[in-house]
Amino acid sequence: MAEVTAVPTRKCRKCSQVLPITDYYRDPTSPGGHRTACKTCTRADVMRRQRANADEVRAYQAAYREMHRAKARATTAAYRTANPERVKQAQDQFLSKPENRVIARERARAFRLANPELRSEYEKRRRARKKSTVIGFITPEQLAAKATYWGDSCWMCRGPWSSWDHVKPLNKQGPHVLANLRPACTPCNLRKSDRWPYAAVLAKVN
Repeated sequence: MAEVTAVPTRKCRKCSQVLPITDYYRDPTSPGGHRTACKTCTRADVMRRQRANADEVRAYQAAYREMHRAKARATTAAYRTANPERVKQAQDQFLSKPENRVIARERARAFRLANPELRSEYEKRRRARKKSTVIGFITPEQLAAKATYWGDSCWMCRGPWSSWDHVKPLNKQGPHVLANLRPACTPCNLRKSDRWPYAAVLAKVN
């Protein structure tokens, strides 16, 4: 019969509980290679320091996000995808206070003014969701490259462009993907409307 090896224990210097060594974070600089406070007490200390230095913590986090913007966005997106219920609960809790609703509106307004391309993309995705069509994620860089491909001109009349056209309209189950988007001037886009199929579009617009 295999001999069972006992797990070493240690007394936490904070809460005085005798706990298995696995309940302590590793620390090569501490005696025995682990911290002298258990994980629960260590996390509580971190939270207390963060609350006591909230302004400094927020400033540090903002500076880190600025320096590692792509990594921070990817981490946030992954968390939101993996924890939709917790994100929704946190949002609802934040917006339950009237003063926070004012802050949220100001943030949304500032974002719209600073990111017109992303806001436009969001509106297109929202309309596509309402029509239950296929939705792809499109970056501003991809849109810029697509406009350059079409000579920065309307794909129908070759004049200056001012909007994006879904070649196969959303209400005809056209997907909101880069391949279905082309630059168009507003008059051509309005005249084209939701005409489909493609073969008849140019004849009816021009």
